[in-house]
Order: sequence, then C-alpha cells, then structure tokens
Amino acid sequence: AAVNVLDEGELLQLPNPYANLRKSGVGEAPKMEKVYPPAQGNNGTRLLVEVTNVEGAAKYNGYVSAYADGRGAKALAIPYGGQATRLFFNGLPPARPMYLFVTSVTAKNQESKPSAIREVVLKDEFPFK
Repeated sequence: AAVNVLDEGELLQLPNPYANLRKSGVGEAPKMEKVYPPAQGNNGTRLLVEVTNVEGAAKYNGYVSAYADGRGAKALAIPYGGQATRLFFNGLPPARPMYLFVTSVTAKNQESKPSAIREVVLKDEFPFK
C-alpha cells in the first residue's frame, strides 16, 4: 500500500489549533485530571479523560493530534456517561504516540485557552483477535 508522506513544507502548513487557542482562547484552561482506558473492551482505540470543571463552561472539547506541538489536532472527544467533564475518545490508533489537550467552551461559544498537551500510547488488550 502506498504511504502518503508530507514533505516538511506541507507539514509546516498544517493548522495548529493548540497554538491558535493559546493566543485566542478566552479564560482559564481546564486540566486533565485523569486519563485512562475503558474498564471493558480495551482494544487500544478508546480513551476516557476527566477534566477539571471550569466555571461558566457549557461543554468541553477534547483534541487529539499526531504531533507533540498540536499541529493537525481535531476535536474528536464526546461527553461520556452524562458528564460534561468526562470525555470519550474513540478510533485512536493503538501503539502510536498521540497528543491530547482539552478546552472549555462557554454558552456563547467562546473557547478557552488549551490545557497542557499530554502524550498517550494506547495498548490493545486483545492482540490475538
């Protein structure tokens, strides 16, 4: 299979939501309190993140990037278990470093500054499928 490899010029052109939010984000950044795989069915593609509650936040965004500086990050997490401060990431690649950060969003759709970036490497607990 062909591998699509970006040259350095293309890589530098990837949008960087982390850098952008550090400049334009409004208010306090939430912190990732707990990062862990689900208790059941841990196939290395799912992750739960619990974030600190930020006053005035209506929701939280959980971003994932393949790059340590946040380039190319996408907000992929969804609220989990009816709790806005618990985020669920699905469809992540196992055994590959991924970089996460979170933000809060007000009812007026103002996004906060981002949390610190955290590196995770997920492990498939069912390698012999």
